[in-house]
Amino acid sequence: MISAFAVAPFLLAQGSLYSALGVGEPSHLPSSQASGMGYVGVAIAHPLYINRVNPATLSAISSTRIAGDLSYVGYAARGNLGSTFQAFGSFNGAGFAVPIWKAVFATGLYPYSRLDYNQRQMGRLELPETDTATFEHRYRGIGGLSVVPLAIAFAPRHHRLKGTLRIGVSLNLLFGAMERTRETFLNGADVPQIENVVEERASGRSFTLGVSYSKPRVFSQTDALALGASFTTAATLDGERRDFLRGNGVADTLQSPTSNVALPASLALGVAYFGEKHLFGIDVVAQNWSRFQYFGESGLARNSIRVGIGAEKQPDRDRRARLLDRLAYRAGAYYYQTPFRVSGVGIDEIGFTAGVGFPISGELSRLDVNVEWAMRGSEKKNLVRENVFRLRFALNAGELWFQKRKIE
Repeated sequence: MISAFAVAPFLLAQGSLYSALGVGEPSHLPSSQASGMGYVGVAIAHPLYINRVNPATLSAISSTRIAGDLSYVGYAARGNLGSTFQAFGSFNGAGFAVPIWKAVFATGLYPYSRLDYNQRQMGRLELPETDTATFEHRYRGIGGLSVVPLAIAFAPRHHRLKGTLRIGVSLNLLFGAMERTRETFLNGADVPQIENVVEERASGRSFTLGVSYSKPRVFSQTDALALGASFTTAATLDGERRDFLRGNGVADTLQSPTSNVALPASLALGVAYFGEKHLFGIDVVAQNWSRFQYFGESGLARNSIRVGIGAEKQPDRDRRARLLDRLAYRAGAYYYQTPFRVSGVGIDEIGFTAGVGFPISGELSRLDVNVEWAMRGSEKKNLVRENVFRLRFALNAGELWFQKRKIE
């Protein structure tokens, strides 16, 4: 009989420890432009970017768009047992948008959440008669949820003085698979005495309704003020779980009955001011994660809120201007109260972003390079504090389709 159980803090080996919780680390990326501006984009209707958060802004697109982005992510983690740094590359999704008559249709494949961690935990077992045994737990996880939006947007009202009203709606198809492995090694053994693998799959759908309004000539003849909002409904995903257990030469598989994964609703609000050469924006995004349920478990998360502020400057849009003047320069910052809560401690994040957009192939395409540095977590109660570095590369290409040729 075990009389005591002593556990040491986690040792981070790869990825973020906090992505082990629930469906993983939620993704928020309105566009590659927004990732350099503190993730501000709810009210920004830009003709070169496919907005993933507010479908109403898609109606500003006038050319067929194809977009895709990659990132390099580094985690510098510190805990009571020391510090480490790990890095990996990731795919942030791809999108497609095309104007058809007076509307714009858009779709893509984007991450909703990411599960990617590899940690160790060591300690000892105190047995009767002063005997002890050392152990090591190894935790690995991979997978996450993806989303395929089917969005359509249009501008029912457009007036050069009174402004433009935009409306959009999206059907979001959610699906994904996650695998979690836990291995236990006793007394420094090379082979795990106990191995537990949990495989989970989930799929479902949600809806997003977006609206935006822009008013030109607010303070000058060339400026505009824009407001934007989007609401994404809660989603109940059908889930399946299989549990593999091996230990002491015995293997067993448990097939859990079909259960549900309840994802929260979200509300995004934004305001943006457009000048002749400048753009400023502020966003607030809130999600009701307190209603999150995961295969019958509840109370796993807290409500999240993200507040971002950002700006962009493009000195000259004339194709004949020198390249340095045609670049789009960006900067921003954000505060993120994440849904993660571990041992009663809420995990908050503060980040700073910057970026440059390079025009290519005239003004229809752009290559975006953005960097980000963020701090999150705490060393309280044997937790981990992380410094996160992200380097993103995105290509937004455009072509004029379905355009009638004029013969002169």
